Amino acid sequence: MKRLMITFVCVLTAITSNAAEPNLINDDYAVNEAASMLIAARVQNKLIELPTSLKPRTLEDGYKIQDKIIQDIAIKQKGWKVAITSKELMTRAGVQEPISGPLFERWSYPEPHTINNGPPTLYGFEFEFAFQIAKDLPPRKQPYNREEVLAAVGSLHLAIEPVGSRYIQGPVKSGIAQFAADHGGNYGFVYGPSISNWQSINLSKITVTGYFNNKKIGQESGVNVMGDPVNSLIWLTNHLPQRGHYLKAGQWVTTGAVVGPVSAKPPVKVRGDFGPLGNVHVNFEG
Repeated sequence: MKRLMITFVCVLTAITSNAAEPNLINDDYAVNEAASMLIAARVQNKLIELPTSLKPRTLEDGYKIQDKIIQDIAIKQKGWKVAITSKELMTRAGVQEPISGPLFERWSYPEPHTINNGPPTLYGFEFEFAFQIAKDLPPRKQPYNREEVLAAVGSLHLAIEPVGSRYIQGPVKSGIAQFAADHGGNYGFVYGPSISNWQSINLSKITVTGYFNNKKIGQESGVNVMGDPVNSLIWLTNHLPQRGHYLKAGQWVTTGAVVGPVSAKPPVKVRGDFGPLGNVHVNFEG
């Protein structure tokens, strides 16, 4: 476990190494071209390197590219993911809050699911809690509080997020702005059945264990996600309107890694054990 955390910290430190560089995205053409390249890379499952003139150097411009991808990709959006969700990792990443990214229908599946075409862009897995939204949470002046957000939730699910990068240099060297532009590191989304009586469950106290081929590869509790995975959902609810979005009925939110990301090479059977709540599975065949 110590080795896993050291690796993860090194990844995040490197991801943010160019966050303070001057902004190079200063026109719509650059945003459009970068988004077009990343859309093609995702649809074709290939690695690319953005030309220097198209690389975002600020988080704001990373989100500009991400928003353009959402607008132009012509694939229905499934919902949202939240990344970098612990205080320690935010500090090391040099950000004040998590990173959000889109989930798309084409790469979202109920479990058990088999992945046959992961490489070269899929590099690992995260074990997470996910919510499906039952009621719109439209933009408004005052932030939504915990009770209001939970009242809009339809169901809780156990989830595994296959994480990925479309960059040749990978997520380690791409920088936080490019990480945000590239779907916030998302490759896919696999979710289990709804959990009954979820409103009475304290997710911060649920222990989650990840397994590859029945070998334990990590264990943490829900407190690893912003103190409580519900806090991640609240953050996203109030973050999205700042970018012209909002959570809509039917959308899904996967709230960030309780365990992971953990790199994997196929073939491997991936399982998340959420204690009394059950298990969720992915088969990574290639």
